[in-house]
Amino acid sequence: MKAAMSVISSVFGGFILALIVASISVLVLVFSTPDVDVRREGLWGAVFFQSITAENGTVSVGVGIASWWPLAILTLVLAALIWLVVHVFGRLKRYKRRLELEEEPVPRAGEPRTSTEV
Repeated sequence: MKAAMSVISSVFGGFILALIVASISVLVLVFSTPDVDVRREGLWGAVFFQSITAENGTVSVGVGIASWWPLAILTLVLAALIWLVVHVFGRLKRYKRRLELEEEPVPRAGEPRTSTEV
């Protein structure tokens, strides 16, 4: 059950991070497009920005998801990285706890040493 929750949490975290990356990509597209009447895609074709000039001179803009596949792959890659970091961190914590249980206490500065310590 703990492993399943770890995987589900990692996928959820990967999804949130992928949405953040997609949002940043859209903002970069919006602010780096100097021309009108253009459609630009970013994040490997996952998101797009489009601006169109109407006959009366108004400009309409559109942003959205162009393809779900790059976002799905990015979500899975980020989920795998999150799971790996959490898994390695947990193992390191358990290893540290085991070392602390096996370790003899070190005397503090100013404390007299016992006769068994050299």
